[in-house]
Amino acid sequence: MKETDLDDISKYIIDQELYKNPDLDSWLLAQKLEMEEEELLVAIKNKTGKPFKQVINEIRVKRLVRNLDKTILFQKPGYYYKLSGFKSRTPFERMFKKETGMTLSEYIRKLKSINQKIKY
Repeated sequence: MKETDLDDISKYIIDQELYKNPDLDSWLLAQKLEMEEEELLVAIKNKTGKPFKQVINEIRVKRLVRNLDKTILFQKPGYYYKLSGFKSRTPFERMFKKETGMTLSEYIRKLKSINQKIKY
């Protein structure tokens, strides 16, 4: 893949579930995309105005939020940051709050409340 279109890059990261790898970095992604690391970094920075790591962390949080359902709402808090591909809980919690406007605990309480009102 030699495409520098950010939508294609994001789709690849999601389709291949690369965001779940806590060791994902720009070099590894560039290798998988068969492109130069600098080209990847420039494409991401030009399109988003954000550094690589922030873009990956945003994808991680958005994918977790999208995939949360009642089957994983009752996991221990440490489960979620690992599931999302973060190495530690603090950066995950900070990014989660930035993306959703609430803490993970608040978000889960909200989802549980909604799920209790829905009759399956």
